[in-house]
Amino acid sequence: MLAARAGRTLRELDHVGQLIEDLKGLQRGRVSIYANGATVANLLAPALAEFSLKYPKLRFEVAITSARHAIEAVNGAEADIAVTLFAPPLSGTKVRLRSEIAYDLIVAPTHPAADRAEIQLKDIAEYSLALPDQSFSFRQAFDARIEKEGLNVEPVFVTSSLEMLKELVLSDAAVTLLPALTVRREVEAGHLRAIPLAGKNAIRTYVDLCVAPDRQLSFAATKLVDFIERFMRERADARPRAKD
Repeated sequence: MLAARAGRTLRELDHVGQLIEDLKGLQRGRVSIYANGATVANLLAPALAEFSLKYPKLRFEVAITSARHAIEAVNGAEADIAVTLFAPPLSGTKVRLRSEIAYDLIVAPTHPAADRAEIQLKDIAEYSLALPDQSFSFRQAFDARIEKEGLNVEPVFVTSSLEMLKELVLSDAAVTLLPALTVRREVEAGHLRAIPLAGKNAIRTYVDLCVAPDRQLSFAATKLVDFIERFMRERADARPRAKD
């Protein structure tokens, strides 16, 4: 307990140093961000890239971890910001923005389902499916939905790697389920298609942008939180489309 308090005190002293650096505006500064899972990282990366181009002298530390650890990192002053998906209900953080996100069926352009406007969950059972393993909250939600619908779905590929999921789909060896924003680049390039799940079949979750309620953020961190919040609001409902 004493070690934890001492660690927090040292981190808060470092935070004071960051506040002093604020006198120099956005010419210097460091922001620590914790995000859970590769899916969130893929949502977060475009925002960080755009922000960094505006403020090239700022430095960013991004840790990919569990949702629980991300929230605990904010509570313990290890992180300025947490961006979480399927986060457990934990006290101590302030949710700046909660953005709803839907999972789409991701297929290759040559797949039989590629031109469908939407798809039923029962139809997915007919395809070679690649899914994350059961340690992922999305997989748990998917399995619960499949059980509720009385469907029998056995994935051909199970992996903890988002890149592996994408590669399997790109090679037309399988289909998968991901938020469309995580494959925006591939969809816009015409390499993948994102097909919404129809009506009540939709699997939705929330991306939470969290900060500590009792700690003043540095100027750089405040600007970044504002930017990510605006970015998420603007992009949440925008569906990627293949460019002509």
